Amino acid sequence: MASSNYSCSEGKRLAAKLLPDAAVELLIEAALLCPDNLCVIQLHEMAMPPVDTGIQWGSMAHKWDFTDLTPGKVMLPVVGEQHEKLPTIVHWFEDIDPPKVNERMYTDPQRQRSLSGRGGYQFRWYSALWYGWMSSAPAVPGLDKCDVIRPADAGSLLPRVEAVEALAENGPWQGGRELSLSRPVRASADMERAAHVVDGTDSEWFPTETEAQWLEIDLEKVCQVDAVRIKWWGDYGKKSSLKVLSLLCAEGSSFDYGQAGMQLAMCNYVQLLIGQSFQQRGLRTREADFNGWTELPGWEEPTRVVRLELGNPCPDCFGLKKSYGIRRVEVLGHYIEGALAGALSQGLSDGIPDPSKIFDVAPVDAACEKVMVKINLEGRHLSLPKSVVKRGVETWNSQAAVQGILQILDSACQAKTVSEALDEVRGFTSLGHMIWAYAYLRMLYHKDSSLFYRTVLAEPSFLMPIVYTPTVGEACQKFGQLPLLPRGCYVSLADRGNLKAVLKEYADAMLPKDQNGQPQCQCIVFSDGGRILGLGDLGVWGMGIPIGKLDLYTVCAGFDPAKTIPVMIDVGCSDASGNAAKLTIRDHILYHGLKDNRQKHTSKAGTEVNSVYYGPDSFIGEFMSAARELFGRNCLLQFEDFNSNDAFPLLEEYRNKFLTYNDDIQGTASIIVAAVLGGIKLQKPECTTLLKELQGMKVLFHGAGSANLGGAQLLSAEVHMLPGAVVVTNSRGVIWKSEDGSNGTFRNDEQKAVALTGEPKGYDNTDLVSIIKHHKPDVLIGAVGKAPGCFTEEVVKAMLGVQAAKATPGRPIIFALSNPMSQAEITAEDCYKFSQGKAIFGSGTRFPPVEVQGRTRVPGQVNNFFIFPGMSFGAVCCEATTITDHLFMEAAEAVANSLDKVDIEADSVLPNTARIREVGENVAATVVLACQKAGLAQKVLGSSYAEVSEQLATMRWDPDEAHHIQLDDPAAPCAVCAFV
Repeated sequence: MASSNYSCSEGKRLAAKLLPDAAVELLIEAALLCPDNLCVIQLHEMAMPPVDTGIQWGSMAHKWDFTDLTPGKVMLPVVGEQHEKLPTIVHWFEDIDPPKVNERMYTDPQRQRSLSGRGGYQFRWYSALWYGWMSSAPAVPGLDKCDVIRPADAGSLLPRVEAVEALAENGPWQGGRELSLSRPVRASADMERAAHVVDGTDSEWFPTETEAQWLEIDLEKVCQVDAVRIKWWGDYGKKSSLKVLSLLCAEGSSFDYGQAGMQLAMCNYVQLLIGQSFQQRGLRTREADFNGWTELPGWEEPTRVVRLELGNPCPDCFGLKKSYGIRRVEVLGHYIEGALAGALSQGLSDGIPDPSKIFDVAPVDAACEKVMVKINLEGRHLSLPKSVVKRGVETWNSQAAVQGILQILDSACQAKTVSEALDEVRGFTSLGHMIWAYAYLRMLYHKDSSLFYRTVLAEPSFLMPIVYTPTVGEACQKFGQLPLLPRGCYVSLADRGNLKAVLKEYADAMLPKDQNGQPQCQCIVFSDGGRILGLGDLGVWGMGIPIGKLDLYTVCAGFDPAKTIPVMIDVGCSDASGNAAKLTIRDHILYHGLKDNRQKHTSKAGTEVNSVYYGPDSFIGEFMSAARELFGRNCLLQFEDFNSNDAFPLLEEYRNKFLTYNDDIQGTASIIVAAVLGGIKLQKPECTTLLKELQGMKVLFHGAGSANLGGAQLLSAEVHMLPGAVVVTNSRGVIWKSEDGSNGTFRNDEQKAVALTGEPKGYDNTDLVSIIKHHKPDVLIGAVGKAPGCFTEEVVKAMLGVQAAKATPGRPIIFALSNPMSQAEITAEDCYKFSQGKAIFGSGTRFPPVEVQGRTRVPGQVNNFFIFPGMSFGAVCCEATTITDHLFMEAAEAVANSLDKVDIEADSVLPNTARIREVGENVAATVVLACQKAGLAQKVLGSSYAEVSEQLATMRWDPDEAHHIQLDDPAAPCAVCAFV
C-alpha cells in the first residue's frame, strides 16, 4: 500500500483494517470453527505506520496485550498453534516486508514459544479479504457491484469512528481520540432481561482543555437501545453539555446474521464506514457541581455504536483519574432477534460464495498481489437425535441453528491425537471463548471418549476448569442453547411410580453388559438442579454438573465412564427469581424439562423444602431404590447440588440405607479440613499424623452456608477438639444456643448443631475483629458469599496477634472460599501484604501466584475434586456398605500428606492440580484401608497401603488402552448419542 496519503512522522494512529472489529472477529471465529471451509486465504497487505502508544484493536483488545507494540516489532495475536488448521493473524508495519516478518516469527524465542516452534503455514488476514467477499455481496449504495471497494484516501484507513466523521458533511473530526478502544468499554448482556452495562474504565489520557472529548461504546451486536444512563460526579467548574449519538445499520436492512447472512452483514459494515454518520439522540446540560444520574430515553432504530460527546469539558471527564467526570455509563436495551451466537452457522452458510462464482479479485493497486479465496464446501454432517431416552422430552438439538453449530463443531473437532486435541481446544481458549472450548470438549467426548480423557489427563490444570468449574456454571446457564449432544438420563416427576422402567430403558441402551446380560453401573451422580454452584435453580439445565462430575471421577480416580450415569431429577423449576442472575430458564423456548413450579412446603424445622422428596412415597426414595434394584447394593449414588434445605435432611434420611453421600456437604467439609491440615503440613513438613495436630487448634468459620456448616460439623464430630474450639458465625454474629436449645441465634437445625452453648458475653459477638480477639482462632475460614473484602487489614492483623501471643508462634491460616473471585473475603495479594507474608492462604477461586519478599507463593485452590473421585473409587472398589464421616477425615489427611517439596516451597495448602491422578490414588487407597479397618468393606484388597494400591491399579480404567465406547451392534444408530 503506498504511503503517500500520510506521513509517518505525524504519528497518526491508523488501523490496518477497514471494517469494525466484530466483522474481523466473526471471520476469525469462523475459521476456527470450520477450518475445512476456509482452507486457503491469501490476501493483500494493509500497512500501518509506527505509533508511540501501542495499538488496541477494538473489541479484540481484551484478548491480547499490544501495549508493547513499537516500530520494528510484529504484532502476533495467536489464535491457534496448529497452523495447518487454525490461522494466525499477522499485522505488520509498512517498513517490514513479509519475508522478514516470517523470519522474525520463527527466530524470536517468544514467538517460537507462542507458535510451539512447529512452523507451518501462516495465514494472513488483510483488508482485501473483505473486498473478495464484497465482490459477490449485495450492492452497496454508491458503489458498483463489480468494482473492488478501495480506500479513497487516508481517512478510510482511520479507525471506524474517525473514518465516519471524516466523511460526514460537517468535515473531518479534529479532536476525537479512541477512548473506548484504547481500553475497550464493552457491553455485556443478559439477553432475556435486556440489560447492557458498561463499567467506567481509565482512559489514561489527559488532553488539553481545548480538545473535544468523546466516548464510544461498542455494543458488540446490533441492539435496540431502551435507555442510556450516565452518572456525572464532582466539580466541573463550568456548565457542561453531554450529547448522545448512535451509529445505525444500513437503511432498509436488518443487521441479522441468521436472516441476512454474512455477506449482507459485511455490506452493512462497509456502509458504516463510507456512507453513514452518527445521529444525535439526546442532549443534556449540567451546571457545575452536579452529582448524579442523567437518563435519556432510547430509540427504535437498530444500533451498534453509542457515542457520548462532551462540550466545554474539564481536562479529563472520561478519564476517571480525578474526582470529576463521567464515572459510569449504562446502556439498557436488548439484542435484535437472531443476532446471537446460535445463528453463526447460518451466517457462515450464507456467507460462503457459490463455487462457480469464485474468481481472482482485482488488486487494490498494481503493486500488490492478486487474491484468491478458495472454499471447501465439503463437510461432515451429524445424524442428530430427536429425543433423549426419557420419553416425551425433546432435546434442544431439534433447533436448526443449534444443529448447524453442531456441524461446525464437528468440522472443528478433527483431532486424532492428544497433541492435536490440545491444539484445537487452544484455538478456542486463545480467543477467550471458554464456553466454546467447553462445547468443543463435549464434541470430542462423543467422537472419541478415550481421546477426550487422555487429553484432559495430559494437562489437567488447563482443561479441568473448562470441563468442570468454573466454565460448567456458564454452560448450565446456557445449557439448552448450547450445541451439545445429549448424555445422561432424565427422570421426570411425570414418571413417578415407573422410575425403574425409565432407568432400565437407559441402562439397556447405554451401559455395557456383564456375562449374564445385566447392565453394569458403578456409580450415579444425580441432581435436581435446585442449587447449581450457587447460581440458583437452573432445573434440568443443571445436567452439566453431573456430567462434569463424572468426567472428574474418571480423570482423577479411574472410573470407567461407560459404567456411570449422570441423572437429572426433574421435579420442576422456579421462575427467573429462583436463580442468581435472574435468567429466564424454565420459560425459555429451549427449556426441555417440566415447566412447572416445584411443589414445596414448610418443614418442621421452618425451612422450605420440596414436598415430593418426603413421606412414604418419596420421589427420591423411589429413584434410589430403583437404582439399587437394577445395579445392586454396591452402586454408588451421589447427591449433587440439591438446595441446602433439602440436602441435609435427605442425606440424614438415606446415608445409612444406601451407598451414598452428598459432596456439597461432606466433600466440601473434607477439602476444607484437608486445606487446614495442609496449612499444618507447611509448618511441619515431616509430620504425617496431621489430625492429631489439629486437635489442639481453634477454628472460626465466618459464614453459615452448607460449606462452613459441613466443615464445622465434621470437625466437631470426628476430631476430638477442645470445647468451644469450633466457632461459626451467621448474619447475627456468633451462633449460640441456650442450655435447653430453645433460644439462640441459630436459624435451622444444622446451625443449631454447631452452636456454642450459652449466650456470648464480654465482647461484641457481632464484630469479626472482636470475635477473633476473644476466641483466638488459629484458622479463619470465610464462606460468606456476599461480603467481598470483609477480611480487612484489621482482621488479618488480629489473626497475627493471636499467634504472636503464643509461646511458640505459628502462622495464621486464612481461607477465602467464596466464589467467584469478585466475592472473595480477601485477595491473596492483600492477605500476604497485610500479614507481611506470614499468613497461610487458601481460596475457593484460583488466584494467580504472588511474589512475597522474593518468594513466589501459589495460593492453594480449595476444591472438592481432590476428595470425591478417590473417595468414590475406594468405596466402590472395596464394596463399602456405608460412607461415614470418618472416611472423609481420612481422605482429608491423605490429601494433605500428598503435598510434595514443590508444593511446600510454593506455600500451597493443597497439591498442584497437575498431580490430580496421584492424589486421587492416594485418597482411594486410604479410604479402602479405613473401610477395612472399620469393618465397612465387603471386599478386602490388601493388608498394606502398597498391596491395596497395587490392587486398585488393576481395577482402574485406562484410557490409553480403551477405544471409544462401542455399541453392541456398531452398525446400529445409538438412541442417545445419535452417531452411526
